[in-house]
Amino acid sequence: MNSMLSKINIDTNKIITFAHLTPTRSFLFGAGLYYSISIEKYWQIPLVFLFPSAYAGYHTFKNREEVKKFIFS
Repeated sequence: MNSMLSKINIDTNKIITFAHLTPTRSFLFGAGLYYSISIEKYWQIPLVFLFPSAYAGYHTFKNREEVKKFIFS
């Protein structure tokens, strides 16, 4: 096994990781996390971690009448 790994030439310095963390993403992450916990659907938490803007956007659209009432009241 060790001889096989020595034949694979991987330069770990060329592996680039990128995390796009912005205030908007952080806000949507927090809102999505709060929403999934408040409706007691804990299985949705991984979706919040992976796709916070899509999760928040979907539930905002799905509950748009309640959002309108909250904003305009």
